Amino acid sequence: MIKALLFAVLFLSFVPSSVKAAGQPTQPQTVAHEDSPWGMRVTLRDGRILILGSFTDSSPGGFANTVVLVDPRTGQRKSLTPPIPAQCGVKPILLNDGKVLIVGGVQCLPFAMLQMGQQTSGALRLAKIFDPASLSFSVTGNLTEARTDPGVILLNNGQVLVLGGALSFSGGSLDSCELYDPATGIFSKTGRTRFARQRPFVQMLSDGKVLIHDGHGPSGVNQDEIYDPTNGTFQLVR
Repeated sequence: MIKALLFAVLFLSFVPSSVKAAGQPTQPQTVAHEDSPWGMRVTLRDGRILILGSFTDSSPGGFANTVVLVDPRTGQRKSLTPPIPAQCGVKPILLNDGKVLIVGGVQCLPFAMLQMGQQTSGALRLAKIFDPASLSFSVTGNLTEARTDPGVILLNNGQVLVLGGALSFSGGSLDSCELYDPATGIFSKTGRTRFARQRPFVQMLSDGKVLIHDGHGPSGVNQDEIYDPTNGTFQLVR
């Protein structure tokens, strides 16, 4: 009897959760990568998660131009109409008004085409706004410079710092930076980082300054920098 109970427990521990409860439909096994250029996600104010793009090497083409809204409380997934063109390498950031700013990237190609040697386009200047109330996308002002895989962070004054990135997936790291003002929908140039960085890590500090760490680029990206919003300058961390 004890052996039978032990076997049942072990068996259930290996059963996928999607089939444990009778009558519950299984969800499509689309893998969305938060930290890859193929798929990005952001948590909305009400707890729902917006997932832009998906990538799985088990599906034809690999990359899917999808937008999915997931409610972790109910497990429900709602597919939305994706914006055109499909952009890879974007960075979404939640704004103070609950909308989402989506910046940069490159126009995506299916993964199968990339495997055959097709190249993505150069970086884009496109920026879009997602409105959770209407579940729709709209175009906002263009970036001052085309970039993919930048660092983005919401500053204490409500503006968004967009820094670094690259000219394309294949390289060309950038040291240029810009600010987005949600009140006007306009991007404007600010200071330059001491080192060009693609996919940098950015972190808000308690004094309102921004720590920039790591990233891909030439030698020197392992040195941390601090951005000061009051004067738009970057200083190395000694």
